[in-house]
Amino acid sequence: STLSSAIKSAEQELGFPIFLRAPAGVTTTAEGERFIKLAWEINVRYEALKCLKGQNEEDAMPLQVLMSPCVNAGLALPLSRRFYEFELRGDLVLEEVRGTEIAAAIGRDEASLGVAHMTAPMLEAFQRQHERTVQVEVLYRDYACLLVPADHRLAGWASIQVEDLSGERVATISDYWNMQNNSFLDSVERVAAQVISFPNLPAMKQAVRELGMVGVSTLYVTQAGDLDHEAYRMVPFAEQNDAAMLSVCLFYRNDRSPRYQERILISCIRDYFQSLPSTNRCPNYK
Repeated sequence: STLSSAIKSAEQELGFPIFLRAPAGVTTTAEGERFIKLAWEINVRYEALKCLKGQNEEDAMPLQVLMSPCVNAGLALPLSRRFYEFELRGDLVLEEVRGTEIAAAIGRDEASLGVAHMTAPMLEAFQRQHERTVQVEVLYRDYACLLVPADHRLAGWASIQVEDLSGERVATISDYWNMQNNSFLDSVERVAAQVISFPNLPAMKQAVRELGMVGVSTLYVTQAGDLDHEAYRMVPFAEQNDAAMLSVCLFYRNDRSPRYQERILISCIRDYFQSLPSTNRCPNYK
């Protein structure tokens, strides 16, 4: 009741409703969305000012974030830009490592945070093994898609089956290809004429563009780095089940309180993924 009263007082002062209240639940208005964003910014800045009083050597320690190559391609630049807007003490260090190594490294306290793709079996196994020390938070649901040149035979298809890759030479990213317990990738390997994994997204794109290959990755990865939609097409796989779906996950210690800078960084990562389009449907770029 106290919270409800405070919201109503704020709405009266603003002159517009922040929330729409209905029997089915509560949603924000368009003006309310803008208000909440600004209010959050003000709150973060206020916390930063309070932090100036009690800064210590720990505040100046660098924040190390481990990211898989698949995540790093899209996240590194916007995360750095957003984080440094807060003008906090301590540098942000982004390190690219294999996604399968990140969870264990966070558990050993070798980094502040980590972000990586995980399959459903990987996520279940991790939660059983590390639930007491490391928190895992699903940020984004991603899924498999095909990257082809604009003039490729599959470019105009609305969706494809794995069998449609029969005889194709497939390029992919090693971090994605080496994921454990991924039956979808196993089926791709069975039908393709050849599968070559490349270390990063630019190398995979170059193989698609210059070597006559087709790229198998995920929607998030494929769109990262300003994809040229005139030169490429993305085609979703029809097999959008648990085997083809992936989760982008955030990892951080849950057996200690995060530093102020870590809390800011976590909020920056969450905001970034919340700003991305929904992955319920794959857009067919034409």
